[in-house]
Amino acid sequence: RRLEPWDKTGMVAFRNSDLREFPKQVEVVAKKVRVLDATGNKITVIPDYIELMVICNRVNLSKNRITEVPRGISALSNLRVLLLDNNRIRTLPSAVFYLPKLERLNLAHNYIMELPRSIRKLKSLKYLDVCNNKLVSLPRELGELQSLEELHASNNALARLPVDLAKLERLRLIIAENNMIDNVPSEVM
Repeated sequence: RRLEPWDKTGMVAFRNSDLREFPKQVEVVAKKVRVLDATGNKITVIPDYIELMVICNRVNLSKNRITEVPRGISALSNLRVLLLDNNRIRTLPSAVFYLPKLERLNLAHNYIMELPRSIRKLKSLKYLDVCNNKLVSLPRELGELQSLEELHASNNALARLPVDLAKLERLRLIIAENNMIDNVPSEVM
């Protein structure tokens, strides 16, 4: 039943459907998907065929039970928005950081302990949310994200903010409440 509208619109949505996996029909229309919204399910695995969604510009997999992101995500070269908040992700493959058009990345409410240095590759990134994870530090390479406007990093175990954030002329908002930061570098303020 869903296949025909998905095929015509390129908008695949199965929000709050109590699903444990992607519906089989998604693979059939994968090459035509522009928007994927699977928010609020019980999905644990992102299928490998996500790499076929090369024209996709928005993926919302929030509020699921996803534990890892497949390397094939790097094939989504038109992706502008990637929402993976409220899952069970512990580590991120470097492939996530080879998305040249990505502007918005939400990784909040996961179990991530470290952001890879390859985050520097996200040259179009404007918004990064890593709140409520297990981060003890932020990589200094965040200072290379010249498009970054907002950084949300509250409720982690951060002891400091990288001085390199001072290099970001477009950065207008840093929220890092409920961490162990006792001194914010004057350069960042």
